[in-house]
Amino acid sequence: MLEFLGFGKHRHDASDTAFSTRTLAGAAPTASQRDIVRMTLHTLLKRHGIAPSWLAAELLPLSSPQEPDAWVIQIAVLHWHTGFGQYAMALQKELLDNLRRIDQSAHHAPYTVHWVYAPDCGCPYTTVPSAAFWDASPAELAGELAGERAPTAPEKPVAKAPTKGKASKATKPAADEGDDDDTGFAATQMREDY
Repeated sequence: MLEFLGFGKHRHDASDTAFSTRTLAGAAPTASQRDIVRMTLHTLLKRHGIAPSWLAAELLPLSSPQEPDAWVIQIAVLHWHTGFGQYAMALQKELLDNLRRIDQSAHHAPYTVHWVYAPDCGCPYTTVPSAAFWDASPAELAGELAGERAPTAPEKPVAKAPTKGKASKATKPAADEGDDDDTGFAATQMREDY
């Protein structure tokens, strides 16, 4: 039953598992194959406003009896951002779609994506939460996460629009805002001197 892991086989038969990484020099990816994967990821990250230094990609060969030319794209998270956990599937799908569009050959190489996290990526989660976390509904989790967020800065005061019948001047915002074009009027207010 566990033969695919190499259990129940003699030591010399362990290389005959269903999946293994290829070690032959001829099976290693070419420089152009590696560059296509890296540049496709780089372009994808820039398009979505993600710093390209936050993720890295490596192309590794994968030997499988069903797919002899299969490849593993190992994406390493070098800088932690919660969005990678939430949008990993979308990033992965778009990366694979872009690679298929670039590869104009009749036979597209099958890719498998593997995500790894660098030990120094800055992930704040160092322990697995209790069972109550996993039983919680998405709404409860959203409420807990909202409570954990840092408080936001108070909103800047907005000048009130004058009421009908009264001609009042709007108060000028605080001088620390650093806006040289500020005339003391809200964007929807008309100046009386025009």
